[in-house]
Amino acid sequence: MDSFSKWFEMPLKVQLGNIGSEVNRAIHFRQKNEPEKAARYCKKAIEFLKIIKMDPKNVHRQKEFDEAILELEDHFLEKNIYNTSDETIQRYYDAFLQKL
Repeated sequence: MDSFSKWFEMPLKVQLGNIGSEVNRAIHFRQKNEPEKAARYCKKAIEFLKIIKMDPKNVHRQKEFDEAILELEDHFLEKNIYNTSDETIQRYYDAFLQKL
């Protein structure tokens, strides 16, 4: 838990803003046709989502975080069965970046 204490001190909008930065990097490298780098940044965003799921203040958002993880995995690492676009994913996370 100590290794996550800095994350847990951040407000949710800051946590999601940090995740959004990783997602934006994943999108950037995906569009540059660098799938390995895109996957690395996607996995980092997923790792951060899993950390904020453990944050006691976010307990009521577990389902939302689970869905966000599935959507990122599907979009960047699998076959995109949810038919999401870079733009829709970016729009979701950019909303938190704008609030910082």
